[in-house]
Amino acid sequence: MSAIFERFEACSLQRDGNAFAELFTDDAVMTFPFAGQRFVGRDAIRTRAVTAWGASPVTVREFADRIVVEHGDEVSVEYTARVVVEDAPHEVRIVLRLRMRDGRIAEMREYLDPTALAAVRGATTVAVLHRYHEAMRTKSADALADLYAPDAVHEFPFFMANGRHELVGREEIRASYRAGWANHPLEIGAIEDAFVYVAADPEVVTGQFRAKATLRATGSPVEITGLLVLRVHNGQIVHARDFMDALGVAHALGRPPFSQ
Repeated sequence: MSAIFERFEACSLQRDGNAFAELFTDDAVMTFPFAGQRFVGRDAIRTRAVTAWGASPVTVREFADRIVVEHGDEVSVEYTARVVVEDAPHEVRIVLRLRMRDGRIAEMREYLDPTALAAVRGATTVAVLHRYHEAMRTKSADALADLYAPDAVHEFPFFMANGRHELVGREEIRASYRAGWANHPLEIGAIEDAFVYVAADPEVVTGQFRAKATLRATGSPVEITGLLVLRVHNGQIVHARDFMDALGVAHALGRPPFSQ
């Protein structure tokens, strides 16, 4: 039965959530006890795998140091997952327990080293922040919106000229930024970190940035700044607080600071 782990491994390396789900029975239960997560049924397992692997900046390079123990219909595997996040390597020690039925997984329990996992989650959160910056630099509303969970919330705690203080849902975020970035007067050359701080909860990152840009009309150089607080879960932004320097942007564009 250790062959089932080889198939499990192949799906993980290929990030194939559909093939992964087919390893399970219709009524299977997949549990992550340390994270307090539980998924019941093949469809729920499929949705979780497709969503998590599709959005995550984490790439699994290999599984190493395997210790496989089989007893009847149960398989226990201890192994090391070697992964990279933005080219930085990480290792996570994992214990996986499987209960089989008719050649498929009926129950899966996965225990991940919490300390190593926190480091990976923090690196993942920062990677999403940098993807956000790149979407801003290229003014791609689609690239930005695709970083968000379907029901994400994006808040603007400071004054915004368009009067909006909150966007709810990926598609509202997409539409708002598509309109806001259309024919935008700034050409952004680079976005640099002023500071990045990962919270004690590694799903939360605070980052101040500096955008170096030019005015398209005149070619004059300008700099603007802002601060983002993101919560990233399973590789997707679920909540954003966007503290943009509205006065600085208005000054850079030569506009009245509180014009609607």
